[in-house]
Amino acid sequence: MTERIIDNQIRLTPYYRNDAVSLPWYQDRDICKQVDSRDAPYDVELLRRMYDYLSTRGDCCYIEYEGELVGDVSLQDNAEIAIVVSKAFQNQHIGRRRG
Repeated sequence: MTERIIDNQIRLTPYYRNDAVSLPWYQDRDICKQVDSRDAPYDVELLRRMYDYLSTRGDCCYIEYEGELVGDVSLQDNAEIAIVVSKAFQNQHIGRRRG
């Protein structure tokens, strides 16, 4: 998948390993509960396994909002969609916009 511009604020950037940015999203217990009903935060190993799994079974991208990575989205080969937006950027309809 190539980069996709959604609107003048949001673009989807194909996944690349960026643990320093994405790990804090998955260390937030509320995000973990929303994503997969986990009570425990992710560690680097689990984060990498998750992204490796998503990347081999469909398209996986970061959500870039006004130049900052704020979440991720995956579209599985079976048409399942998962959108994760970091807590600081939730409730701004970032995951709902379409391009």
